Amino acid sequence: MLKIADPLDLFALSALHRLHPTTGRATNLLTGGGRPPPWSASPAVSRNEGDDERTPEASTLAAMTYFFFGTLMDPDVLAAVLDRPVPEGELQQAWLHGYRRVRAATACYPILLPAPGLVVGGVLFHPRSARDDVRIRHFEDEEYVDRWRVAQLPGGRRLAARVFFSLETLGCTDHPWSLAEWAHQHKVAFLEQCREWMLDCPACESDASADPGRGAMVAAGWRRAPPRR
Repeated sequence: MLKIADPLDLFALSALHRLHPTTGRATNLLTGGGRPPPWSASPAVSRNEGDDERTPEASTLAAMTYFFFGTLMDPDVLAAVLDRPVPEGELQQAWLHGYRRVRAATACYPILLPAPGLVVGGVLFHPRSARDDVRIRHFEDEEYVDRWRVAQLPGGRRLAARVFFSLETLGCTDHPWSLAEWAHQHKVAFLEQCREWMLDCPACESDASADPGRGAMVAAGWRRAPPRR
């Protein structure tokens, strides 16, 4: 039976995996919302499904797709990064097999560690434009690098998506990371910092004329302090 890396983190959209009493195949039940979702059983996992199994076609279709497992699951944080509202329908629940989510050693945000048999709940996001993509990459730079992995969606469908893995400079702890716990302790201060971090994003240069202060900072090559997501 699959184990869940953080089964109590309902806000992080973790999934409960159990065997169907008749078919013996794995079934996904979303632990949040109080209602079981109306999708059917997912295929049983016989290997580390987080491995990169892209085809050229899948890479093309998912070229603008991300799997978020940390602070970008929070719609307010994502809106601050993108500099636009994020409607509820833009985030789609998904799961990444073969990893667990723990808090970084030097920050309040999470990293992923390989963990065969475990599952991390998160969301898929499809940027609307190249501007969205540039701003996401700017937010994650310096401490993370993106890699292709295969996420699982409700109903068992799989989709190649980009996942940000931490660089060695962050280090790790053994403490499971919870989005709800992070939001309670750090979100307010983080949102203020996030807006400052995004001021020097290259995608903002075309908007600099609307904000002289922002334009001056961009022109001067202003860089943010080490991020604390």
